[in-house]
Amino acid sequence: MHHECRDDEEDCKEKSAKIGIDTESDIEATDPSAGRFPQISGFKFTFDSSKAVGSRVLTVTTLDGKAIAKDATMYTVATNDFMLYGGDGYTFFNPSMARINGILLVDILVDGLKADLAAGKVTQTPAADGRIVRTNS
Repeated sequence: MHHECRDDEEDCKEKSAKIGIDTESDIEATDPSAGRFPQISGFKFTFDSSKAVGSRVLTVTTLDGKAIAKDATMYTVATNDFMLYGGDGYTFFNPSMARINGILLVDILVDGLKADLAAGKVTQTPAADGRIVRTNS
């Protein structure tokens, strides 16, 4: 859901009060094979998947641990065209508030893979870094 902003992605504004709600919606399906599990940057959250849907998100903080207030502060949220228009059930974005740069996610992926191939680089799988913490097993 939430990404660090890039010029080649769509971005829109989101109130901080909605970040926790939307994060809760993101983790509704905690099985990674179901899709719809968020990849984030710029903040952290903890969740407990044994709790009822709507009560799973325990904390939402900045990277240095400061709680993100549930107020009217607006944040820029970067996403891709698939999620912006409701893919994987993401229906909380408002496309009319988005700044769309016209580059599709699939084109960005293909261009990146081609560039890596041309440079002799091996595409790497990212490693977990603790931005999302599940509190139950």
